[in-house]
Amino acid sequence: MIVRPDGTVAKCCNDPLTKMTLGDLKHQTLRETWRGRIYQELRKEMYFNGRQNIPGCEFCDIFGLYNHLPPFAKPNEFKRLVDEMIFRKKFGEIYILDTVPYSKILFERFKACGVEFNSLINNIRNDSADENYKYITLQQALSERAGILIPSIHYDDGLFDFFHGAGYRYGKDYLICTS
Repeated sequence: MIVRPDGTVAKCCNDPLTKMTLGDLKHQTLRETWRGRIYQELRKEMYFNGRQNIPGCEFCDIFGLYNHLPPFAKPNEFKRLVDEMIFRKKFGEIYILDTVPYSKILFERFKACGVEFNSLINNIRNDSADENYKYITLQQALSERAGILIPSIHYDDGLFDFFHGAGYRYGKDYLICTS
């Protein structure tokens, strides 16, 4: 939140000329502005649809790439993956393989950047099931010929042999997200 000298409130430091006014402190308190309808609508839009529909936010590199990185991703690598997942989503379902502790973090980080994965694949680590996420099995994802993102390279060769045996090719049908 940026408060201009005249009391108007801009959404962030990337809107220094207050092209999008979110409040006016001459007529409301800071708390009323922060919790107000305009800020709530802005947050809702970012949460559900990403930044692409918000003027001035569509090219922002702060919210989704530097402050909300998965623990293993470099900013330029994560941006590349976000762009790749948005592209792949146009062609069908995409899933994240949930086999490492930060799979859910990765799911949320992509969501904050506008990528909607269909669900998590979980049939390797049964203890990671969580009612806050939709899960499918690896066999279901493969039967859909869905795109799959694997959030680590710490797997045995058997997993990759399984993918190759199912006709999946690295780079085309599945990607590995690592630092």
